[in-house]
Amino acid sequence: MTEVVTNPYNCSVWRSIRNLWQLVREGTSCKVGNGEKVAFWNDIWCGQEALKHAFPVLHSLSQAQEATVTELWTGQGWNLFLRRSLNDWEMTTIVRFHDTMQMATNLTGEEDRLVWKGESSL
Repeated sequence: MTEVVTNPYNCSVWRSIRNLWQLVREGTSCKVGNGEKVAFWNDIWCGQEALKHAFPVLHSLSQAQEATVTELWTGQGWNLFLRRSLNDWEMTTIVRFHDTMQMATNLTGEEDRLVWKGESSL
């Protein structure tokens, strides 16, 4: 949903925030609204891990590895822009993918947002 800051800053506050970013990413997931800011393969938004880790074969075959959710949703299904047809032995992967994605087809007009997965400190 956001990119990691890699440029050096002269301000120690930003340096500290940058150093904590991985911890923040591990404690959050994305709540998809319109799907315009959530990275389909790289963000955690459907399940407990990024889809590139859950489906590494499909990720490696996709020509749209940096696409957002809305860029891959056609309104009727997911277009992963695979560079080749799947082999017979890869069909179980696509079935598992479709089972996982069955609940992730309700894009709304709302903005995408980060959601904290941990307990509230209040």
